[in-house]
Amino acid sequence: MDIGLDSNFDFSLDHRNDLPLVRGRAEFEQRLAIRLTSYYTELIGENADLNISALLRLEARRVAEEDDGIDSVQNIIISPDPDAPNTVEVRVIYATGEDFLTTLSE
Repeated sequence: MDIGLDSNFDFSLDHRNDLPLVRGRAEFEQRLAIRLTSYYTELIGENADLNISALLRLEARRVAEEDDGIDSVQNIIISPDPDAPNTVEVRVIYATGEDFLTTLSE
């Protein structure tokens, strides 16, 4: 269980004027978005010729393996956003066919 954050990773109150909590898949997805955003910013800052997609996929797998409750990740797809520079889309596909999409940018 973790405190739910908004899309800017800031604290915000829910409809009861309380801090929202996230559990299960929502907690995993929030943790994944935070870790990958931080890692992506670090990689962009190195200004090296790196295969960023492969490194982000590896980091996403690490986050999934650390979470005991998430064993249903079937695939992780990292692709550059054709409409925005220095932006990538991360799509996690679960065994149930559902997916989660987050966008990383500098």
